[in-house]
Amino acid sequence: MYYLVQPIHNALLALVVARILGPSVWGAFVVNLLAVQLGALLADWGSREWLMREVSLGPSRLGMLWQTSLMSRLPLLLLLPVALLVLGWDPPRVGLCSAWALALTLARSFDVLVVYRGRFTAACALELAAVAAIVALVWSSLVTSVDGLIVAAILVASARVAVYAVLFASDVLMQLAGALRPSVLLESKSFFLMGFSGWLSSRIDVYVVAAVLAEEDLARYQILMGFLVMAQAVAGWSLQPFVKGLYRLAAGPRSALMPMALLGLLVTALSVPTIFFVLASAPTGVP
Repeated sequence: MYYLVQPIHNALLALVVARILGPSVWGAFVVNLLAVQLGALLADWGSREWLMREVSLGPSRLGMLWQTSLMSRLPLLLLLPVALLVLGWDPPRVGLCSAWALALTLARSFDVLVVYRGRFTAACALELAAVAAIVALVWSSLVTSVDGLIVAAILVASARVAVYAVLFASDVLMQLAGALRPSVLLESKSFFLMGFSGWLSSRIDVYVVAAVLAEEDLARYQILMGFLVMAQAVAGWSLQPFVKGLYRLAAGPRSALMPMALLGLLVTALSVPTIFFVLASAPTGVP
């Protein structure tokens, strides 16, 4: 369920904000979102997989490993403002995006602790609270611009960092034992490359669209793809109870695949028309 919450809240948040503020504002925000997500991806550098492996081998070193991983990767965030300035972005906007990428990276650094400690309920509650906070700010007209949305995203990510710091204080913050170790980047490069290849296959289309389409068209495309990703996540989650049957096919009947196939077809048949109906009924014409 934890991995299902984020794609659902991303899709719904995009649709609600675009309806209230208009697709042009959301499209302009998405351009900044894409830049920040790419910067955060580089700063992550396969840390979750590397850290989970290392912690599994030495649980007593959890705090030291987490701190070392974070300290070794934070310098990679400097690549984002340098790239944006070279591309001609306004310095104030570069500063906002850099702060957003920092807050997002710090929040994501706790993901491995959520999985390791099984704090999925708290993580889901934080995700839902983040959506509720941004929607409330937009609905009350306290946020009406791209800069306002970025500031709201920074505040929400910072709040997640604060809550996680309290939840996992005994694990990683009781003593400072980590150190800047560049070799961590070399040790985790394979994990980064795997994650980066997955990002290319799932996100590169949105970056291409952002480069060639107007902001309103980008908003429509991003919202549509967000709902399709949500449908994919729902289908994957609903099929989980049947996955174990795949490993028993050699000893059991091949009819074990039928429930999976029928459920997948049902989810697809219901989700795609529903998505287009919801989006087509948007009063602002999104999409």
